[in-house]
Amino acid sequence: MKLLIIGANGFVGRGVSEAARGQGHEVFETYRQSADIPIDLSHPESIVSVMRSVRPDVVINAAGVLPPGDVRQNPAFSANMIRAIHESGHIPKQIIVSGSAAEYGVVDAANLPVNEDLPAHPTNDYGKSKAEETTIALQLGAEYGLSVVVARIFNPIGPNMQARFLTSRLLAQIDECRRGKRQNIEIGRRDACRDYLDVRDLGAAIVAIAAGNPQYTVYNVGSGRKMSNGELADLLVQYSQISPVPSIIETQDQPEPPAASQADISRLQEDFGWRPEYSLEQTVKDIINDARQ
Repeated sequence: MKLLIIGANGFVGRGVSEAARGQGHEVFETYRQSADIPIDLSHPESIVSVMRSVRPDVVINAAGVLPPGDVRQNPAFSANMIRAIHESGHIPKQIIVSGSAAEYGVVDAANLPVNEDLPAHPTNDYGKSKAEETTIALQLGAEYGLSVVVARIFNPIGPNMQARFLTSRLLAQIDECRRGKRQNIEIGRRDACRDYLDVRDLGAAIVAIAAGNPQYTVYNVGSGRKMSNGELADLLVQYSQISPVPSIIETQDQPEPPAASQADISRLQEDFGWRPEYSLEQTVKDIINDARQ
């Protein structure tokens, strides 16, 4: 299978690319600064050109804008991509768009694990941009007769994470404690929970969707497990083997609003036979080992 991965140099894009190559698929990596296959989602003509030259079986959009960038661009990027694919005249088997758990917004405990049928009520600008992106992508897919699937991604973690992620920030504080530059580790709320998914499992899930026959237009992509940020911090401290063990201090008095902290992944499992392989403990060990190299 021939896969075109847009945004292949990003955290998620690299995970998808590595999973696809590991399964023997033919992978074409593209991103804005690429010297070989450049695609700029703000310039649809670049997409048309690549579609006509590569003629991929599946297009995976792993690109997008994260906070603090201008997240309002996300809907336009996917709209440009789908319109350009239609204009190119080459119809791929599938187009996969990266969604986000932030689309769900506030999710009460009664709705956990959250499934794809829960209406999206995003509360922040990023979640709103991704919900709009999902809506536009599916509408354009239906309009042009293209098979568009949204992979609604929860909280990916793994080696080579960007510094803005909580895990990276906690590791940086642990390193400062080790070097005597601070005494404690600060975290917003220990009880705030998320569904953390190893980026290698995420990549395998996206490839499974690409190689399969989707019965739905939206799939949750998570671990199916809920973990508190305090538990994550404790694991990072434990496997960092730092001595003396620093205290973990909360910096926020008020609890966070309940979020989509646990994904119902039964749809993904049933349609594609996918299962997450990495435990959070193994992921944390691999992140720490990678940071030490």
